[in-house]
Amino acid sequence: MSVHIDDQTYRGYLTRIISAPDEASRNEAADAMIVALHKAEVLEIWGRNLTSRYGRPHDEWEEITAVLTEAILQHIRSFTADDLAKVRTVGSHLFFRGKEAVTRWLDSPAVTFASEMSGISRRNRIAGAAIRELRSSLGREPEVQEVVNYVNSRALENRKNAVKQGALITAADVDGFMLHTYSIDYSSDEGNLADSFGTPDDGNVTVQAEVALTVSQLGALARTLFGPERSAEVQATLTLWVSHVLAQEPVTAVAVGLKFGISRRAAVARLSDVNKLMEAFRAAHDE
Repeated sequence: MSVHIDDQTYRGYLTRIISAPDEASRNEAADAMIVALHKAEVLEIWGRNLTSRYGRPHDEWEEITAVLTEAILQHIRSFTADDLAKVRTVGSHLFFRGKEAVTRWLDSPAVTFASEMSGISRRNRIAGAAIRELRSSLGREPEVQEVVNYVNSRALENRKNAVKQGALITAADVDGFMLHTYSIDYSSDEGNLADSFGTPDDGNVTVQAEVALTVSQLGALARTLFGPERSAEVQATLTLWVSHVLAQEPVTAVAVGLKFGISRRAAVARLSDVNKLMEAFRAAHDE
């Protein structure tokens, strides 16, 4: 997939950003440039390209696109005349800025954990849909292996590399082995992971028991690392982060800012704290 960017047009956008009389006008001009890139499908094409380049599952392209979009927006909002003078082609400059952000994001320990969680959730939903389809066609409750064979045969038939794309399921995704239903409860007043997080429930999100236990351990580690007051913010952000991951939604500074009513800069800092928490957790378990 390739994309053409008219250099003169987007230099014009950058010039308007640079010449804006105040911060509000600058942000408005930057937002207009992002909207133009979005309408031209430039950001989507870049996101899909990077998803493929880094061997990520196909369905992660939206999240990767959100990461690069956020990075490009922050970059152009602080653009200067000196910056513009050094740019040979706007398209290449913006692409590599977004690519750097995606690379850093993929190296984050938080992403590894997120991929594991979303993969578990996705495979369980696929198995559930297959059970319903087989129940309808067979007129009875399907056997576990029938569900596995049904899903995997379709995946192998319709995907170029079903294994690499994480499209195959196992009996564990069907019969509940190493799976349990857990509820994610969030209290906006206290800002903490609720005591009931990780307890069995008839609710809505299915995750691997190990993952729920890990999140509980992360909450305890947050209290040790950040102290009582700051850890409450970190745990609240972690709860939001987990819910987005399980819902297969991008976890961006915009989402965090809207949820907690804080500035973009403060939201970025909160996500950075979550990543530090993941790094500390991984280091502790590698010892």
